[in-house]
Amino acid sequence: MQWSYAKRAATVFGLSALAIGIAASPQYVPALFGALSGATAAQSALAQSLTKEQLEAQINDRNSKLREVQLKLDAARGRLNTTSGQRKTLQGEVNRLEAQIDELELGIREDELMVERLGFEISALNNDVTSLRSRMKDKQGTIAALLVQVQKTEAQSPLIKLLSTDTLSDSVLTAHSIAALQDRVRVDLAELRDFQNQVLGKIDSSSEKRAEAEQRALSLSTKKELVADQQASRAQVLARTKSEEAVYQAQVAALAAEQKKIAAEMEALDAALRAQINKANLPTSGKGTLVMPVAGRISQGYGATSFAQTGYAGKWHNGIDIAAPLGTPIYAAADGTVSAAGNQDAYCPRGAYGRFTVISHTNGLTSLYAHQSKQLVAAGSTVTRGQLIGYVGATGYATGPHLHFTVYSSPTFKMGGSRVCGPMPQGGDVNPFNYL
Repeated sequence: MQWSYAKRAATVFGLSALAIGIAASPQYVPALFGALSGATAAQSALAQSLTKEQLEAQINDRNSKLREVQLKLDAARGRLNTTSGQRKTLQGEVNRLEAQIDELELGIREDELMVERLGFEISALNNDVTSLRSRMKDKQGTIAALLVQVQKTEAQSPLIKLLSTDTLSDSVLTAHSIAALQDRVRVDLAELRDFQNQVLGKIDSSSEKRAEAEQRALSLSTKKELVADQQASRAQVLARTKSEEAVYQAQVAALAAEQKKIAAEMEALDAALRAQINKANLPTSGKGTLVMPVAGRISQGYGATSFAQTGYAGKWHNGIDIAAPLGTPIYAAADGTVSAAGNQDAYCPRGAYGRFTVISHTNGLTSLYAHQSKQLVAAGSTVTRGQLIGYVGATGYATGPHLHFTVYSSPTFKMGGSRVCGPMPQGGDVNPFNYL
C-alpha cells in the first residue's frame, strides 16, 4: 500500500524514483546501505561501538599524533638531505642509510595513523547513515499517511464534496484543506530528497576513504620491506672494517667513472632517436595530457640543465627528476599498456635506470618511470591514468630518492641493447612539461 502511494507521489510531485524507493520500500534500503556494511581492515570492534562524540575524539587524537609525526618526518628528511652527499666514505654511507631508515620508520607510523583515522571516519559515516535511515523511515510513514488523506479526498466527486458541506464557504475550506495536504506532501518529499542526497554523498565519501585506506595499507607494507632492505645494506657496510676505507673510496671513484660512460652511451642512443621525431606524430601540447606521476619537488628539469652541463657527457637530461621520499606512490601518467619493466641494477649496479617501467600510451607518447624501489605492474599489463604502478626509490644511478620521468615520441621508442646495462629504454625524448 505504501509503495503504491509513493509511486503516486513520484508521478504527481516529480520526486526521483530512487528517493521514493528509499522512503517506501523496506527491501530497497538494505541494498543501498549494503555498500557501507562491510568492515574495513582499519575498523575494529572498538570503532564500531563508539558514539559520535567518541569517534570525533579518536579522529582528533589521530590528527594530533599525525601532526607530531609529520614534524619529525620533516626533520628526518632534513637530516637525509644532509647525508645524501656523504656516500664517498663508509661512515657517510652508514649515516645516509640510518637517516633513510629513520625516515621510513616515521613514514610507517604516519601510514598506520592514517589507516586508523580513516577507519574511525568510516565508522562515523556508518553512524550518520544509520541515523539518516531512521529519519527516512519516519518520513516515509508521514508521507504515506498524508497520501492516504489526499487519495480519499480526491476519490470523491466534486458534487459529493459540495453536497457533503453545509455551505459554500465550507466547500471552499475543503478545497483549501486538500491544497494544504498536497503542500505538506511536497515539503515532506523535498526533505526526503535531501536525505537521499546526504546518504549518497556519505556513501561516496566512504568509498573514497576505503580506497585511500587500502592504498595506505599497501604503502605501509612496502615501506616495511624497504626498511628491511636498508637495514641489510647498513649491516653490509658496517661489516667492512676501517682498513677497507681506501678500497671503498676507490670503488666509489670507479663507479663514478663507469656512471659517466653509461650516461654518455645513453645520451648517444637517445640523441640519434631524438633526430627521428616527427612532430606530426605528437599530440598537441597542453596541460593535462599527462598527469604528474608523483607528488614531490622538481629537482632537475628537462634538457640542457645546469647539472647536465657538468654531470653528463652529453650535457643533456632526457627527462625530469622529481624528488620524493623513499616509498612515495608513483602513478601512471595516462592510460596505456606496460611495454617494458626491468631492473638494470642486475646488470650494472647503480649505473643506469635501476628498476624501471615503460608505458605506451594511446596518444602517441611513451613514458618511462625510473629508479623505483618497487614495481607493481609487469610488461603486458593494461594501466589507467592515475593507477598506482610503483614506489619511489634510489635504484640505479641516483644520488637520492627520486623519480626520473621521461616522455618519448612512441614511434621512436624501443628496448635496445647496451654495453653493460642489459636491455635499455631508448627513444626520442620530448619535454614532459609540454604535456603535464
